[in-house]
Amino acid sequence: MIDDSIRVFSKGTKKFPNYKLVILGGTTPDSENYINYLNQLSEDLEISSRVNIIQTPSFNELKEILLDAKVLIDSQQGESITLTAVEALACGIIVLSSEDCGTWLELLENGKWGFGFENVLDGGKKLEIILKDLEKGILNPKKGIKRSKFFSNEKFVKRIEQILKENDI
Repeated sequence: MIDDSIRVFSKGTKKFPNYKLVILGGTTPDSENYINYLNQLSEDLEISSRVNIIQTPSFNELKEILLDAKVLIDSQQGESITLTAVEALACGIIVLSSEDCGTWLELLENGKWGFGFENVLDGGKKLEIILKDLEKGILNPKKGIKRSKFFSNEKFVKRIEQILKENDI
């Protein structure tokens, strides 16, 4: 659903032409056609100069991008929580997620820790509001760091152990 993220970005940054969309990783041997499609979509939306697809980022590239990022647009639908969204929160990045996934329901707790959208148009409107509020200093992007700690490896193991103990397993 990366194409939806590109559409949300296009709509939400019309008044913010200095923002760039960076799409990272996740490529497989059959990704070439999809990447070509994403590049064509970016051209059709006249934002190709602001979209950068990095197929296999190094750890240093990833770290630099996350340190500079402001918003993660997570358009996955019908999926459970994405690790990318947890990592974004841990870096103090605002998460804007489709409301049709576990990231919205479980990680963001229906808006307590981030923002959700129903469709591309709604996502574009929400992104514009987020960017305005970030520029005004109204949003605290560090708020999500607290939430990301709930998903640490240690806490995950403790929750699993508790579930096993409660069920006498």
